[in-house]
Amino acid sequence: MIRNSKGISYAMFAGGLMGAVLISSVISVGVVTLLGIKGPKGDTGNTGATGPQGPPGASGVSKIPFAKVEWADIAGYSGDYTNSTEYTDIEGMSLSITTEKSSNLLIIFSAHLMLQTPDAWSGSASIRALVDNGGTSPMDALAITIEAEDNGQTDDRNTFVFNRAVSPGTHVVKMQWKVPLSDWRIFLTFIGPEAHLQVYALPMG
Repeated sequence: MIRNSKGISYAMFAGGLMGAVLISSVISVGVVTLLGIKGPKGDTGNTGATGPQGPPGASGVSKIPFAKVEWADIAGYSGDYTNSTEYTDIEGMSLSITTEKSSNLLIIFSAHLMLQTPDAWSGSASIRALVDNGGTSPMDALAITIEAEDNGQTDDRNTFVFNRAVSPGTHVVKMQWKVPLSDWRIFLTFIGPEAHLQVYALPMG
């Protein structure tokens, strides 16, 4: 075996040299890593769970157009009657209402009515609502009925409901009445609450 001057064999010297080279390589890789050279990017993680739903916003305010008229609104009004066998306007019972959308007009007329006949006959007076001089549903209604046993006169408080679809705009609503024979009379009386006409415009869609 060949030895150097200090007595170390070449085999031991070669083994030490190889070890030094390996240690140097490890140190170099560590230094490169420390200098910030990154490896390949990892896979993207899964999406997190959806958070809770937020509170609902405040509700909008929707106004329904409304109009009314009653005896108390008409200065000097002393009531009305008719003995006409054709429909005529009920004095004071008309109004106008403006709609911004296509609407269904709900028409409510309430009054204390009296019907008089010269004899103890049976029969009925009629009433109707018009919108812009056009008919409504129903076309007309029995306002008040008198029976033979009523001795030619009867009275009652009545409420009538009509409706009509209209387009946007201003509309005139009025009430009319008639009797079957010209010697009959139908009256608005001041008994109980005042007669009144109310109209609601219910938007369609």
